[in-house]
Amino acid sequence: MSYPGLFINTKIWQAIGVNILVPIFIGKAFYGFFILSNSDEDNKLNWEDRDLLFAISQQLGNLISLNEVNDKLAEAKQFDAFNQMSAFLVHDLKNVQAQLALITSNATQHRNNPEFIDDVFETVESATERLGKVLTQLRNKQVAQSTSKSVDLDDIIERVIAQRNVMQPQVIIKKNEKCLATIDDERFFSVMNHLIQNAQEATSDEGWVEVSLEQLSDSIHIAVSDNGCGMSESFIKHRLFKPFDTTKGNAGMGIGVFEAKQFFESLAGSLTVESVEGQGTTMRISLPIKRSE
Repeated sequence: MSYPGLFINTKIWQAIGVNILVPIFIGKAFYGFFILSNSDEDNKLNWEDRDLLFAISQQLGNLISLNEVNDKLAEAKQFDAFNQMSAFLVHDLKNVQAQLALITSNATQHRNNPEFIDDVFETVESATERLGKVLTQLRNKQVAQSTSKSVDLDDIIERVIAQRNVMQPQVIIKKNEKCLATIDDERFFSVMNHLIQNAQEATSDEGWVEVSLEQLSDSIHIAVSDNGCGMSESFIKHRLFKPFDTTKGNAGMGIGVFEAKQFFESLAGSLTVESVEGQGTTMRISLPIKRSE
């Protein structure tokens, strides 16, 4: 077979005992060749030999192609994992930024209030701790592992509401009671903050947002309700819990509700949604109560 532009110095190959050179193609792309030595120069290749060498060439091409695809797939998975980690870290940074923004937005009106000053120091301390964790995650190139402890969910929800109530509409606690649970309190604070923020942003200043907390014999039930714009059944089914899908444009990462659902399901709980367009939405959270043996 003739290969235009290909020059081979046969004397060099013959000097080292090589007299068979078989090209390797992947599709129409030339990837290389393999060489063989035939000690018996009088033993010419017949059609069966040629077919065998052609089959070997195809198999080598397929193996090379498969290896390259596997390398690209492994690289793509690494980038995907890094991008997901980055999205969660950006989401954490947004929460920290929101905490600090609340301080600046209320500083002019409350800077001389001792209680406000106390809250500022608590907020800055909390933000510093969260930024420290974010930096640790960036150094380790992975999301930090959760740390669970026994906490009062009612206390955390009240702190979330106090932070959110610098915005309208004001959030009210419709029903609450002391509920102890073993949980990662920072992540619980973060996901509740996001769910309540979503409810406020979906509701006009004249509307209402309510949170209820109730402990039954074997489970804890939390509801975040509003009379805002609501969501369609199609949106809930196809987009609400889909990561990196956001309706907020560049302002959102699209992982807040996804993170909340993943968090509660990791505790053997659930997050479900009831919504009617133009009437409002209720996010229902159920967490099992783990009894000590």
